[in-house]
Amino acid sequence: MATLEEVGVSVKRCSPRPGETYYEFAGGSVVLDQVCRCLVKVVDERGVPLPGVNVTNFWPGGSTTLVTDADGKVEFFFGPEAKFWKPNVGPHSVEIMEVSDVISGMGLPEGHHADYQLLFVRKTAGSAPPPTQPPTQPPTQPPSSKRTIRGVVRVWGISISFEAEVDQH
Repeated sequence: MATLEEVGVSVKRCSPRPGETYYEFAGGSVVLDQVCRCLVKVVDERGVPLPGVNVTNFWPGGSTTLVTDADGKVEFFFGPEAKFWKPNVGPHSVEIMEVSDVISGMGLPEGHHADYQLLFVRKTAGSAPPPTQPPTQPPTQPPSSKRTIRGVVRVWGISISFEAEVDQH
């Protein structure tokens, strides 16, 4: 299994207004030498699948929009025109036809079949945070040692890689 970044996939984050509903890309995976498709799952903040959401797959010269099924899923298939070789990126992109992050650069890397699985979560944007004041004096706490934790979480058949830095006291 390759990471999305390794095959040239990128994420353009949306900028919702406070109180606006939007769809955030929560993670995904790609398995090479499998079927030539992109499976998109859309859920709410509790992980409940969302049927009836319009998801669009764009490529040069066209697009198609499908509606998520009862499991919150849609499936797009790639043809031979989706082949690409580095340094180029794949010609396909996916977004939810409201306010959403856009996932682009998908296709058939180096001509390999690729099975992309993407997860979007419906959220509501919070209000703007209050402005912060810079500290007037340096912090009084001594610096703490930090540790990096890396892992992979598998949710609804999609692997999500993460990295976090935590304080150790």
